[in-house]
Amino acid sequence: MKLSILKKHGDSPLAGHLGQEKTLKLVKWDFQWSGMTQFIKDYVLSCQQCSRNKNIHHKKFELLKPLTITNVKTSTIPNQNQEPPPPIIIEDKEEREVSQIMDSKTKRGNLWYLVEWKGFSKDPERSTWEPTKNLKNCPEPIKDFHSLYPDKPGTNPSRA
Repeated sequence: MKLSILKKHGDSPLAGHLGQEKTLKLVKWDFQWSGMTQFIKDYVLSCQQCSRNKNIHHKKFELLKPLTITNVKTSTIPNQNQEPPPPIIIEDKEEREVSQIMDSKTKRGNLWYLVEWKGFSKDPERSTWEPTKNLKNCPEPIKDFHSLYPDKPGTNPSRA
């Protein structure tokens, strides 16, 4: 019954497909039932002709243009042209210094940390996943990471 009322009022060849508000006003002149507003809304949203005739409310898409890439040597990004600092020597081995730990995960039962290295840009591609055994000389960044993210995987005394 409700559907036939809507087809008569909302799909009229003379009036056309009116949309939610106008269909609701038109039906309210003659009929009233509980949940009528939601029923009409659902009906209009499911109507294919209404969706085809609906006005487009966004700007027209532009054609894609080629991206201009600046030369790295002439880049204006601060610290972009700086070389990373020289590695530090720990136990007769060259090591890079950890700037901060970004994330942690377990992989096959081993704990790994996503490390941002000091002197390298904050570009995520310059960060690397390192196993815990490679980070034994930097407990402070690991401690700082777990104080900020206590629910991340890792050895965290506050969870014990």
